[in-house]
This record gives sequence, structure tokens and C-alpha cells, in this order.
Amino acid sequence: MDFKKKKALFSYLTKRGEAEFCIEDLTEPFRTFFADHANVFESWLAALDRKSPKPRAEILVSLRRPQQLSYLNDRNKRCIVVDPAKASLVRKAFELYATGNYALHEVRARMNEVGFVAFTGKRFSVSNYQSMFKNPFFYGVMDSKGELFEGKHDPIISKRLFDEVQVVMARKSKSKTPALKPYLYRGLFRCGECGCFITTETQKGHNYLRCTKRVKPCTQKFVREESISSQIDRVISKVALEATIADQMFTELVNEREVTAKAEEAAIASTKAALAVTDKQIDLLLDLRLTEQVSEPEYVSKKHTLVNRKAELRGKLESFASNRHNRFEPAIQFVLEAKHASILISEGNPEQKRDFLKKIGSNFQVAEKSLAVKLLNPWQSVAEFNSDLAPVIAPQGENAEILKWRRGRDSNLSAASKLSRWKTRT
Repeated sequence: MDFKKKKALFSYLTKRGEAEFCIEDLTEPFRTFFADHANVFESWLAALDRKSPKPRAEILVSLRRPQQLSYLNDRNKRCIVVDPAKASLVRKAFELYATGNYALHEVRARMNEVGFVAFTGKRFSVSNYQSMFKNPFFYGVMDSKGELFEGKHDPIISKRLFDEVQVVMARKSKSKTPALKPYLYRGLFRCGECGCFITTETQKGHNYLRCTKRVKPCTQKFVREESISSQIDRVISKVALEATIADQMFTELVNEREVTAKAEEAAIASTKAALAVTDKQIDLLLDLRLTEQVSEPEYVSKKHTLVNRKAELRGKLESFASNRHNRFEPAIQFVLEAKHASILISEGNPEQKRDFLKKIGSNFQVAEKSLAVKLLNPWQSVAEFNSDLAPVIAPQGENAEILKWRRGRDSNLSAASKLSRWKTRT
């Protein structure tokens, strides 16, 4: 094929591009068909690039075929313009699907009723609608190999409508799994005998927990969900701080935070003053060297000392800045949560108690109808602290039935203070 025939073919394909061809789509067929004349094809594309400094994707946008017959090619301006009749149908299809009330095949059926067909007169398939709904071309943007370019054509839909369609499509594309019953303790416990998960099932209006026995035979029996819930209350009560103790710990932490903040402010001011003095000493040492009042070796030695001193002072300032704000906050938050545990026992719903149990413990096991929980630190420390507050029955008198708690200042308050300081360190 000579050069004139090739040029005529390129011209013909360009004109046909107004109806059905896309130069980008035909790149690979061109390379295959003109494998022995690749230099001619490359020189033709290079000529297109020289016409405009913009990326080739923007140059070829005027040669792309009309998207789903919603655009028409303008031969004079070498661009595409909106087809009012088809554009309204495309917009209608997007709006129908954005409502979320129609599946793709239902949108196709509705659009077939109003006569929305391809340029060949055939009806669009469901996959055609899916591709159309994913195509950013309709809101004025071109996608070329994963990169977006601003198109020269007028958009048919808004970006907001396109995003709404994407949300609906993502929601409808999720796999449909059978809905699980909303059991309270699903997947939380394991069997203390065989290690399998504990499952829940409903019998005669009550929920029962049992071992799944999937690994080996297990002798554990059913246990009522209410029994486990009452045991969870007892676990939470172990780490619950009484309001008076929690308030005292909170006050101590706040006071200590204020005292520490004042001490840190004084330390920061002292460190900044020492840093300023060090800077002056370095400047003075330089002046002495310039006037040759100190020798070169002495200047180097003293400067080395001063520079290291300055670095140490800066490190102290950075340490103050990083630790001064967050040192006491975890301890204060912990005390408030321990105080809230008492309220949770009496007023909290089962879901809140379950979530709090996950926060304070791990390795939840059920065996012999009993719940076993490994408390996490520092909740284990609170449980040990509360165990020291065991009730002591009065030996005689009318108050013999009254429980007295050992809250002496030398034992329990010091324990609370130790717990506060321990949490502060952590």
C-alpha cells in the first residue's frame, strides 16, 4: 500500500469516527494492520501531538464516537456537541438508578419503553447500562488509562448525580448473605473444655448458650443467657470504683497535674534561660576568636562543649513539650470509666455491659455454666484494690448486721494513691 492510499485510509477512518469509530480504540488494530509501516502511523500521531501541547487524550476527544448516542460530532469545529433528544434520556436513566428503587434490568425495561436504543436500532443490554453508569464522560471528564482529563464537551449530568449512582451501584453489588439473628453474645465466648466457640440458640422463648463441639466431643451443657448476664454484672462490679473513692482519686490526679504543670513551667523557663546564656557564650567565644584572644585549639574545644550543651537543653525542651499534655489524661479517663462501671451495673443495657466487658478483659470462657474472664491491666489492679475493701461484720450490738468497709487512711487511701500513680506512669 502506497503513501497516498494510507493517507486516504486515515482520512476515511477519521470521518467515520464521527459515526462509530474511536481513534484510541483503533490504535491496536492499526498497529497490527500496519505492522510493516509502523513509522507512518507513528508520524501521523506525532503530527497530532504537534498541533496542541495538551495530552493526546484531549486531542483525540473530538474523534471519539458519541457516547451512547448522547453526543453528535461537529465536523466544522472538530468537537462533539450534546444531542438534546438523547441526552435527556441518558439523564433520565441516571436519575432512575440513583433513586435506588430500580435494578439495572428494571432501568433497561423503563428506558426501552421510551425508545432509548443504540444507533443500530438495537436495545441496550444490561451491561451497556452498567458501563454507562460507570463512565465519567457524562459529567465532563475523560478517563484515559486510569488518568482523568477535563473534556472539551458539555456535561449531560452533574458530578453529584454521578456520585449518587456510584453509591447505589456499590450498595447493590454487595453479596447478599443470610441475616444472622441478633444474639447478644455471638462470637464472644469459647468453651472452657474444648476451646470451640460458644453459640446461642432459642428454645421455648429463652436463649441458651452451648458449645458448638466441632473439634471433639464435649461434656459441657446448656446455660441460660440470663445466667451469663448476671455473671457479667459480677465481673464488672469487681472493677467498679465507688463514687467517693473515684472522686478522691480524680481530685488527687487533677491537683497533681496542676502542681506538675507549675513545676514544668518553671523548669521550661529555667531551660530557656540556660539556652539563651549558652547562645551568648557561643557568640562571645566567636568574638574572642576573631580578636585572637583565644587560640584555635582552645576555641574549637570550648565551642564543642557549648554546642553539646545547647543540644542537651533543646532536647529537654522537646521532652517537656511532648509529655506535659498527655501524662495525666489516661489516668483521669481510667478513673472516670471505673466510676461509671458502678452506674453501668444498675442502669446500663446488656449491650453496654457486653462492650464494657470487652474493654476490661480477654480470653472469655464458659465452663460448667460459669464465666471465666482474664482481667486486663490496670483493671486487674482495681479488682485487687476492691478486694482489700472486703466487708467486716460488726461483732456485737444492734449494728451487727451492718457491713463496715475498711477505709482507713493508712491503707485504702494509700492504695488509691498508688493506683493513680501507677496509671500515671503507664
